[in-house]
Amino acid sequence: MSDDLLVAHSARATGAPNEIDLAKVGTTLNKSRKLILWGTALAGAFAFAATFLITPKFASTVRLMPPQQSQSTAAALLGSLGGLAGLAGSGGAAGALGLKNPADQWIGLLNSRTVADGLISRFDLRKRYDLEHLYLARIELDDRTNIQAGKDGLITIDVVDEDPEFAAKLANAFVDELRKLTNSLAVGEAAQRRVFFEQQLKTAKEGLEKADLTLQASGLNEGVIKASPEASVGVMADIQGKLAAIEVRISVMRGYLNDGSAELKALLLEQAQLRSQLSRVQQASSSPTSEKAQKYIKSVRDVKYYETLFEIMARQYEIARVDEAKDGALIQVVDPAIAAEKKATPKRGLITAIASALVMIGLMVYVLARDARRERRRDD
Repeated sequence: MSDDLLVAHSARATGAPNEIDLAKVGTTLNKSRKLILWGTALAGAFAFAATFLITPKFASTVRLMPPQQSQSTAAALLGSLGGLAGLAGSGGAAGALGLKNPADQWIGLLNSRTVADGLISRFDLRKRYDLEHLYLARIELDDRTNIQAGKDGLITIDVVDEDPEFAAKLANAFVDELRKLTNSLAVGEAAQRRVFFEQQLKTAKEGLEKADLTLQASGLNEGVIKASPEASVGVMADIQGKLAAIEVRISVMRGYLNDGSAELKALLLEQAQLRSQLSRVQQASSSPTSEKAQKYIKSVRDVKYYETLFEIMARQYEIARVDEAKDGALIQVVDPAIAAEKKATPKRGLITAIASALVMIGLMVYVLARDARRERRRDD
C-alpha cells in the first residue's frame, strides 16, 4: 500500500478531515457544468415567469418639513408683564426635553392610531383590503406605509398600493390627517401657551364674575364711598395680580427644575418681596371703618384684582392663538406625492438573480456531495 493510500486510510480511520483539494473540486464541477448551467438557467426562467403572477404595486412618496420648535415673537412681549415673563415659554421648553430629533415627535403622530383610523374611514380601507376588523386594516395600512426622517430634517412618507393614483392620494392624505390632529393637540410651544392661558383666562373670568356679584351685594351709600381708599385698593390689586402670576410660574418651573436652580431662586426672592410689599400696603390702608365699608373695600379690591388678572391672561391668550395659527401653517409639503410611472414591486431582476444564485449553489453542493459518495463507495 502506497504512502498516500496509508495517509488517506489513517484519516478515515481516525475521523480526521481531509484537506480540500480545490483543483479536484473544480474538476468535479466542470464535469457536471451542463447540469449546473441548465439547472440555473431553468430556475431563473421559472422565477422570472413567476413574477408575472405577482400583482404589481406602485410606491408614491410625499416629503414634508415639520414645524420647528423655535422661540415665538411673544417672548419679547412677555418682558413687560413682570411675574408672567418667561411663563409662556416654560411649557414648550419642558416639552422639548428628551427629544433627540424633533422629527421623532411628528413621525410618532403620523404613526398614531388616530391618523390611521382617519385614513381608514376616509378611504374605506376595510372594504378595499377586504378585511372585516378595524385592527386588521391598521396592520395592513402599516405594512404598506414607511415613514422616516432624513438627516436633512425632512420627513418622507412612502405608500405602496396596486393603484398608482390611489397610492398618491393616500400618501397626500397623511399630511391632511396630521394637520387635523395637530389642530386638536398642544404640540408646539405656542399651542402649549394657548392651552395654559385659556385655562387661566377661564379661572380669572369666573373669579371676576363672582367678585362683581359680591361687590353689588355689599351695598353702596355716600359714607361707604368716602371711606374707600381707591388708590391703595388699586395698588394692592396690582400687587396681588403679580404675586399670583409668580406663584403659578414657580409651580410650573418646579416640574422640571430643582429648588437649587438660579432661576427658581430668583423667582422665590421676588415672591418674598411682593408678599412683603403687599403686607405694607395692607397695613397702610387699614383704618377704623365700619364693617360695611370694610366689606365694600374688600369687594372692590377683588374686582380690581381679577380685572388685572383677566386683562393679562386675555392679552397673552390672543398672542398665543396668533402664534399657534402661524405654527400650524408651517407643516409644509416639499414634494407632494404623484402617481408612480414605474412599479415598485415585484423586482423581477432581483428575484431572478436571487433564485438563480440559490439554485446554482444548491446544484454545486449536490454535485460535490454526489461525487464524494461515489468515492467513498469505491474506496470501500
